[in-house]
Amino acid sequence: MISRRKFLTIGGATLLAPSLLQGCISKQSAKLPESAWQALARELGTNASGTLVLPSAPSYSSLALPRNISYAHIRPQAVAVCTSSRNVQSAIKWAAAHGISPVPRSAAGHSYAGYSTTTGLSLDMAPINRVKFLGASPTTGDELVKIGAGARLGVVSNKLAERGLLLPIGRCATVGVAGLTLGGGFGFNSRKFGMTCDSLVETEIVVASGERLVCNERENADLFWATRGGNGGTFGVNTSFTFKTQRSMENISVYRLRWELPIKNKEAVAKVWGALQTAAADAPNDFSLRIGLDYTPNGTIQIEGLGQYRGELAPLKEILTPALSTQPNYQYIRTLDFASAGRYLGSLGAPNAFYCKSAFTDNDFNDSAMNTAINWLEELPSTTKSGSLTFFRWGGAIEDTAPQATAFVHRKAQYVLEGTVCWRPGDEKSVIDNSRAWLQEGFDKRLTNEFNGYAFQNFIDRNLQNWETAYYGENYSRLSQVKSKHDPANLFNNAQSIRPA
Repeated sequence: MISRRKFLTIGGATLLAPSLLQGCISKQSAKLPESAWQALARELGTNASGTLVLPSAPSYSSLALPRNISYAHIRPQAVAVCTSSRNVQSAIKWAAAHGISPVPRSAAGHSYAGYSTTTGLSLDMAPINRVKFLGASPTTGDELVKIGAGARLGVVSNKLAERGLLLPIGRCATVGVAGLTLGGGFGFNSRKFGMTCDSLVETEIVVASGERLVCNERENADLFWATRGGNGGTFGVNTSFTFKTQRSMENISVYRLRWELPIKNKEAVAKVWGALQTAAADAPNDFSLRIGLDYTPNGTIQIEGLGQYRGELAPLKEILTPALSTQPNYQYIRTLDFASAGRYLGSLGAPNAFYCKSAFTDNDFNDSAMNTAINWLEELPSTTKSGSLTFFRWGGAIEDTAPQATAFVHRKAQYVLEGTVCWRPGDEKSVIDNSRAWLQEGFDKRLTNEFNGYAFQNFIDRNLQNWETAYYGENYSRLSQVKSKHDPANLFNNAQSIRPA
C-alpha cells in the first residue's frame, strides 16, 4: 500500500529559480486521485518489476529533470519506471483509461523544446537498454543489433566498437537512441552511411490501444515508414530498435582546429569560416565537418572545425589545407583507434538553460551572408551567457534515400544549422527574453534568405511557425493519416506532434 505521505504536492518539491520558467508553455494534466496511482503502482509492481516513483521519492528529482532546465518546472505527477514492454503496455492502458497523456523519456530528457516533460505520467524508459547482437541477416547478410529504447548513445557506440561495428549515430553520449532515431538521427558517419533512421530495419512500438506492434517493411509498414523521421511523442512508445550495422575501420583520423579572433575583425573571421567551407566543398563522403562559431559578449569569437576522415592522415591534411593556411591557434590532427576517435569527438550534454533554432541551407554562406551572420553574433546581448551558430556538413549518403521513402524529408541540403543561446540559472526574465529575441531575430529575419525553409526535428523548436511543413514537408499529410489509424483519439500529443487527419 502506498502511504499518503508519498503523495506530496509537486509544488513542495525543490524547483529552479522562477526566472527560468519564463517563456515556457506546458499542457496541464488533471490531478488524479490517490487511488488511481495506487492501481498503477500495483500493476507495475506485479508486471515485470516496474515501479512508480512519486514526488516524495529520493530518485524523483533526477528522473524528472530534463536536459534543457528551462522546462524543469514541468513536473510529472508520477514516473513509471519501465523495465519491459509489458510495463509500457500497462502504463499506456492505464493512462488511456484515466484520460492522461503518457510521455516517454528514453534517456536524459534531451528534447530541446521540453517535450519529454509532462504534468501527468512520465514513462522512464532508461532500464530498457539492452544491446543485443543478432548476427547476420539471412536475407542481406548485414550484422544486426537490437537496442532497447532507453540505451544511451555512448554505451551503444562502445558496445558496437568492441565488435568492430558502428551505426551512424550522434556524438552526444547521453542522448537516447529512441529520440535520435525517431527524429532522423545524424552524426559524423552520416555522410558515409546515411541518417540513423536509414539503418533501421525493425522497431517495436506500443500504440494507444496498448497493443505492442512489430514494424518493418512487411508488418505495419505504414507505421515503420512514419517512425523513421516522424519524431517521438506521436504514434506510441517505441520499446526497441533493430538496426543493420556497418563495419568500423580499425583506425580513423580526427581533427580539431580552433581560432580565437576579435569579432570586430570581420574579414579575418570570414576568411577562416570560408576556408572551412572550401575544405568541405569537394571532400569525399569519408570526410565530416562541424563548424562552430561561439561568442560570449567579451569581443572574442571562437571558431572551431571538428570532424573525422575515414582514412589516413595525409589525405585528411590535404583536405584541410585551406583551413590550415589561416593559422589556427590550436590544431589536433591524429589517427586513433575507432573507439578512441568516437570518445574524442563526443560530448556529454550536461543540463543547461538554453533555446535552440535550426535551419537547412542549400549553399555555402557567401561573403555577404557571412558578414550578416558575424554582425548578428556581435549583437548578442551583453547580459547573455553565450550564443553560437553551428554548421554540420550534410550530403553524401544522406541523399541516397528519396525524401518520400521515409518520413525524413531533408535529403537535399549543404548544411544543417543550429543556433543556440544560453543563459544562467537565476537570470532575470528580461535577460532570458532578450536572449530568445536575439536568436529569433537572427533566424527569422537576418539570415532567413540563406535558408531553404526547412528545419531539423531533432533540434525541435516550440516557437517555430509552420512547423508541419518545416519539419516534414510533403510527408506531413501521410504522417497525419498514419496517426489517424493508430492513435485517432490523439492520446500521444504535444504542441508539435502529428495531428490525426
